Amino acid sequence: ADVTNAVLDGADAVMLSGESANGEYPVQAVTTQRDILRATERWCGAKPSVPRSREPSDEHDALATAAVALARSSTAAAIVAVDETGALARSLAACCPQVPVVAAVASPRLARQLNLSRALVPVVVSNGDISSPEDAATLARDTLDPPSEGEGEGKKITVVSVLGPSVTLHYD
Repeated sequence: ADVTNAVLDGADAVMLSGESANGEYPVQAVTTQRDILRATERWCGAKPSVPRSREPSDEHDALATAAVALARSSTAAAIVAVDETGALARSLAACCPQVPVVAAVASPRLARQLNLSRALVPVVVSNGDISSPEDAATLARDTLDPPSEGEGEGKKITVVSVLGPSVTLHYD
């Protein structure tokens, strides 16, 4: 129940207690925990979720909910969030998206911090590099499916981009 509740509460990570990790069956304990996590995340993915945020503003919650709902109802392969503070990216992660969230941030420090959040793939970009849904689609494609040598462009993907106060579904 504790592991299931951790997922339902939007936790980004879980760990075993000392007793479980040091007991006679540590591998089975980790395997059981993984199985519970996967089953709960599948269950969460089948339900519309309300973000369980870590103090982002109401605007972030609304944008995150809209972006994840849009991704679920389309064939989106990724969500891209351009985010200065990380609050939007964390709110997106708390919505249990079934696709990766590429978090475009300007700060390497923030990118390292976002690595600890579920579903987030932080990418450091220069200010102004992402100014359109097309730029967001290119970033997601290059990050999630880089072209192989001699292959040209990577596979086509669909992106839900969150650029400032707008949420856009972009087929690329």
